[in-house]
Amino acid sequence: MLHKCANPDCTHPFRKLSEGKLFLVETEAGKARNPKASWDGTSGHHLEYFWLCAGCSQVMTLTYEKARGVVAVHLQMPAKPVKSRITGIGKARADRVLEKPA
Repeated sequence: MLHKCANPDCTHPFRKLSEGKLFLVETEAGKARNPKASWDGTSGHHLEYFWLCAGCSQVMTLTYEKARGVVAVHLQMPAKPVKSRITGIGKARADRVLEKPA
C-alpha cells in the first residue's frame, strides 16, 4: 500500500486518490521499492505505483533513471510570455500596425 508522497522531502500521507497524482511506473525487478505495491510480470519488470501529493504534483513529476530508480524532479517552467508592445487596441488595428510599409 502507498503510504506517503513519492517526493522524499515531503511527508504528506496518502489518504485519497483525488488528492494528488498517481503514477504507474515499469521498473526493473531488482529496483522495486515497495513489492507490496507492485505487480510481478513475466518480463522481469515490475509495475509499481507512486503518488505525489497535490502540492508536489503542481511543481514536480516522476521520472525513471536506471541508476537511481524512480525520482521526483521539478517540472520545467514554461518561458514567461513576452508582453506585446501593442495593447489595448483592436485586432484590425494591430494587424495594420504590424504590416510592413510598402
